[in-house]
Amino acid sequence: MRYRSITLNDNKIERISFVKYNAEYKDYLEELKEMNYELADSVEKCPTIYSELSDHQSYMIFSGEKKCIGAIYIGTSTDEKNLEIQLQFIEEKFENKEGVLAILDQIVATLGLYCFDKENIEIQLLNNFSSDDIDKYTYHRYQQQRLSENVTTYTTTNRHNNSIFPKLLEEMSETEQNLIRWKQCWWQTFEMCDLKDYYLLDQQLMQEYGNGTIPLAEIFYKAESVLWNDINSIKSKRNIIFERNGQIHFTKSQKDFGKNNYEFSYNITRDGFHFKKVDWRKNASLEIDENYFGTKMKSDNLEVNYNKATKNKKIQYISPVVNNSSISLELYINDQDEIEKCYVDFRTHRNSRKNKGKINGIYALRIVSENNICTLNFISRKGKYSNLVNKISEQEEQLFTTVLNGNLTFELIDEFIKKVIPIMNRNALTESKPVIASVNETVVINACEMEQEAIHYVKQIKGEIPLPYLQRNLERFIEEYQTEKSNTKVKR
Repeated sequence: MRYRSITLNDNKIERISFVKYNAEYKDYLEELKEMNYELADSVEKCPTIYSELSDHQSYMIFSGEKKCIGAIYIGTSTDEKNLEIQLQFIEEKFENKEGVLAILDQIVATLGLYCFDKENIEIQLLNNFSSDDIDKYTYHRYQQQRLSENVTTYTTTNRHNNSIFPKLLEEMSETEQNLIRWKQCWWQTFEMCDLKDYYLLDQQLMQEYGNGTIPLAEIFYKAESVLWNDINSIKSKRNIIFERNGQIHFTKSQKDFGKNNYEFSYNITRDGFHFKKVDWRKNASLEIDENYFGTKMKSDNLEVNYNKATKNKKIQYISPVVNNSSISLELYINDQDEIEKCYVDFRTHRNSRKNKGKINGIYALRIVSENNICTLNFISRKGKYSNLVNKISEQEEQLFTTVLNGNLTFELIDEFIKKVIPIMNRNALTESKPVIASVNETVVINACEMEQEAIHYVKQIKGEIPLPYLQRNLERFIEEYQTEKSNTKVKR
C-alpha cells in the first residue's frame, strides 16, 4: 500500500478517505491536535519523513471533502506479519457510537484488502469505548505492555485476504508469462467498484488504471474484476476474467462458427473447477463439476456422480424418445467397481397433440445384486402396479435367474434389456397397453463410454490452458480417474 491519499472501499453513504497531510489542511490539523497531539504530530511529520513506499503512514480521516473525523497511524509488527494501526475519532462529529464503529469496520476491511500480505490487523483504538461496544466475534481484545503502560489492543484476522490475493496475483502473473511465451496479446479492461468508492483523491490511481500502469499488487483496490479480452490465435479467441473474490473464468471460442466452444470457472483458493462445452453443430453440451467432495458430469442425456469419500458412483442415462418410447437407466456402482443396483424404466409416451411427449406408463425393471432381487412391473399413469414376472414362461424365468446368479456386468445388463423388451411387449398387446420400441444399441456401455469421452476431451485441451492453477486441477482430475480405472476389479 503506497503512502498517498486514498478513498476507502464500500462507501455506502459518505465518502470516507485517508488524506495525506499538506499545508492546505492546516486548520484540520488543529482539530486533531486538540483531540490527540501525538497522533496529530505523526499526521503532520510522516509525509516529510517517509516515502510513498514506506510501511509507516499517517493520515487524517475525512468524511466527504471538508469534514475531518479522526486520524490514523499505520505500521507493521516487528516480524512484518501483522498490520498495526493506531486511530482515534473525533466523537463530537458522530451522532452515536454505532457510526464510529461502522467506519472502523470500513477502515479494517479496506486495509485488509490493501495490505493483503498481513496475517492479522492489530488495532489500538484510542477512543474510550467499553469492550461491550466492540463486536467480540470480529475483534479480539487483549492487554499488552507498551512503554510502561497498559494498552488495550483489538486484533482481527486477515485470513480471507491473505489466502486469496497472493494466489490470485501469482496466477495472473504466471498466466501473463505463459501468454507472452505463446506470443499472444490482449486488451486489459476493468469492472470497477461503485463510483462512491473513489473521487478526486484517487485521480492518480484512476489514471494508472486508465493507462495500464497500475501495479499488480494494487489492481483490485478499486476493481471488482480484471478482464483480459481478445486473446486471439489463428483459429480461436480466448477471454479471461479474474475476480476480486478469487473466482476466475476462462472461455475459448472457435472463429469457425459451429465448432466446439468451452469455458472453465474455478476459485484460486479451492481444488476443482466447473467446465462446460457446447457443440453447436450437434446441438450437444457437456458439463463437469469437480470439487473436493466429488465429480459430477452431465451431458444432454447422461449424468455421472462420483463420491470421492465412498468411491461410489451413480450413472443416470435417458435415451431419446423413439416411436413414443424411451429408456431411463440408473446404475449404482460401489468402490470395488461392482454394480450393486440397476434400475431401468422403459417409458411409453403419449402421442396426442395436447399431451405429446408426456409419460403414459412405465415398465420398471429393478435389479439389486446384493439381495438377489430382480423385479419387473408395469406402472400405469395413475400409479397402478402390474407384476409381469408372474406372467413369464419357464424359459424366460431362466433369463432372470441368469442375471441374479452371474456377475452383473455392463454387457450382461445390455443383453438383458434387449431380451426383456419382447416380454413387456407381449404383455402390452394382451393388456392393450403401449409397446416399447426395440433397442438396437448397447445402452449401458454407451452411457459409460460417454463418461470416458468426457475425460478424454479434458486430456486433449489441457495443454491449451494458460492458467497454471487450473491446469494443475485438470491434471489432478485426470490422474484420479486413471487411478480409478487401474483399480477396476470387475470386467465390463
